[in-house]
Amino acid sequence: MRHKQFGWLSLLGLSLVLASCSKDDDGMMEMSSSSTITIENVLDSRPLVESGTFKNNGGSPLIMPGESISIQLYAGKGQAVSFATMYGWSNDLFFAPANPGNLLHAVTQVPIDFPLAKNI
Repeated sequence: MRHKQFGWLSLLGLSLVLASCSKDDDGMMEMSSSSTITIENVLDSRPLVESGTFKNNGGSPLIMPGESISIQLYAGKGQAVSFATMYGWSNDLFFAPANPGNLLHAVTQVPIDFPLAKNI
C-alpha cells in the first residue's frame, strides 16, 4: 500500500516540476537606464606600525567568555590601537573601540598600560 502511495506522490511531484518549467527565455526585461555606484574610502590612509592577529594561548585559538589575553606592542607618540572582535555565538555582533582607537600615550607623552575592555 505504501509503495503505491509513494509512486503516486512521485508522479504528482514530477508533473508539478515539469509544469512549472517555461521555455520563454527571451522574455527578459530590457534595462532602459544605467546606474553608477561609487565606492570611496573616507578614512585617511596611514602606514601601519604593526599589524597582526591575536589568539588564545591555550589549546584552542578561540577566546572564550571569561578568558583574557595580553598583547604587547610598540607605538610612537600620538598613535592609537584599533581592533575588532566578533562574539561568535551571535555570528554578527562585533565589538571595537570608537575612532581613532585607544590612544597609547597619555597627555604627558608617557606610555600607558590599561585594559582595553574598558574602552570598547
